[in-house]
Amino acid sequence: MSNYAVKIKNPPVFSKEIIEKAFDGPRCGYKTINCHNELAGSGSLLYLLLCEKYHPGFKSTNGDKGIDKIMSHFRYLLLAGSEPTMGSGPYWGYPVTSAAIALAKTIPSVWNQLTAAEIEKLDAYMWLFSIGCAWGTNDCNDFWTGPDLMGNFKKGWNPNHRSPGVLPIMFASIYFGSAEKVNDMLVNFSYDEALAICDRLDMPNAKKVFQTAGKELFENGGECYLLKDHEYANKGAGVKHPYVYRGIPLADTEDLFNEILLQNTKGGVVVDIVGDKESGVCGYVMEGSSPVLGLDGMMTEFVSHDAKGIRSDVIYCSSNFCILSPAMAAMVALGAWNPADPKNAEASEKTAISIIDFIYKIEKGYFSYCHGHGTPKNEKSAHGVYPFAKDFWLGMLS
Repeated sequence: MSNYAVKIKNPPVFSKEIIEKAFDGPRCGYKTINCHNELAGSGSLLYLLLCEKYHPGFKSTNGDKGIDKIMSHFRYLLLAGSEPTMGSGPYWGYPVTSAAIALAKTIPSVWNQLTAAEIEKLDAYMWLFSIGCAWGTNDCNDFWTGPDLMGNFKKGWNPNHRSPGVLPIMFASIYFGSAEKVNDMLVNFSYDEALAICDRLDMPNAKKVFQTAGKELFENGGECYLLKDHEYANKGAGVKHPYVYRGIPLADTEDLFNEILLQNTKGGVVVDIVGDKESGVCGYVMEGSSPVLGLDGMMTEFVSHDAKGIRSDVIYCSSNFCILSPAMAAMVALGAWNPADPKNAEASEKTAISIIDFIYKIEKGYFSYCHGHGTPKNEKSAHGVYPFAKDFWLGMLS
């Protein structure tokens, strides 16, 4: 074992500059299917919530109250048509939105401002996240699509597909108080009741997806076909089963989280060049050398493939970093994952190595290779949530 590990700063020391970005950031909501926008809004909300948890009553430099911005997020998220759509795949906002809702429930200054009707709708959102995860990643299902039947998903694909398919149901089990309660919701799922809930709570996004997959696939499973050209999309057993991922039951929250963290660190020993630099088919750091060169734990997306061959892309790495760094911050704040626990040591160590390497490469610039060509990329190329994710790491977890 190396000396690297995820650490906990308590209280976190967040950057004043990034706090201002959170005040100015987009609100969390699902008005479009653009997962980049969903993630930026979710990250902004989670950042503000963690500031309120550890620094109650915090304000922006011009005196705006953090709690007011947080409530603006929630009121936007709760509008009809702002709810999650239950997709399976690279819906990167889902883990961070579910983390934010779970965390909000533990902050009285936030939770006490929500009405009973608003809390009922947030309950429904966490239920929706659970249903979507059960469809996409439960061991008894292997659909090659989300319930929208649009494709572009297999549960064994790269980490930016896997993380959104597992983390939300974990945060739902924390939110509802136990895995048993979530599993009970799954086992007793009723398609007809789901449509009625969508109508009663005015959730058109979710209703559309329920109606697309239909009662039989949700309740009983079977062979699945895409909307486009009726292409075969494998089969599953439906959502009416207790949740298990890669043999790990939902109740084993830390084991599940370790599994997701470790899936992001399967790039092997850290190197500065992936591929053949002489031929140009490669990715490489454009200045200097990784500070953790030679250690095991490089991000999986640095050593991947796509339809055109090798893929070594710092922005694909960024996508999952922008999910996992906020998720870690939330798990730590919720007391649901302790990186110092010996059983979490491997995930803690490899995650620290992977992030130190990644941040160095994206700061210095990385010649990313994907889809058959290479392009220099750096922090300016990253998604809008990246500054929040980086500050979670620097200010709370490293």
